[in-house]
Amino acid sequence: MFDPSFTFQDTASIAQQLRARREILFAEKKKSQPFLVVVGPNLTNIKDYYVDVSGILYRINSLVKAVDVCFKATTALHANYPPESQRPWMMIQRVLYNITTDWDSEVPYELTSSYNALCQSPQTL
Repeated sequence: MFDPSFTFQDTASIAQQLRARREILFAEKKKSQPFLVVVGPNLTNIKDYYVDVSGILYRINSLVKAVDVCFKATTALHANYPPESQRPWMMIQRVLYNITTDWDSEVPYELTSSYNALCQSPQTL
């Protein structure tokens, strides 16, 4: 199964991949979390950006906006980050949005270390 947060697919296979993902989650009795769908034949030729929230695809104009919408949907729904991409989402939450919540999972040491380094050296950004 593909990573439920960052997905690169050919346009023709999106519906099939999303259907397969929903079936797997249903069989495993897991809930679908908001996730990004980035459409294109490869990383250098991106055609579209979507955010999937509860099986509904929202077309977004840019990757930055798609990440923002996905993060905010996840936060608003009090959803968990998928285990496969928890670290990047925690970095986005802590560094870009400067948010800590009561339902945060344990933050790995290397994430805390990177965050602290960024806070001490903002001029490097």
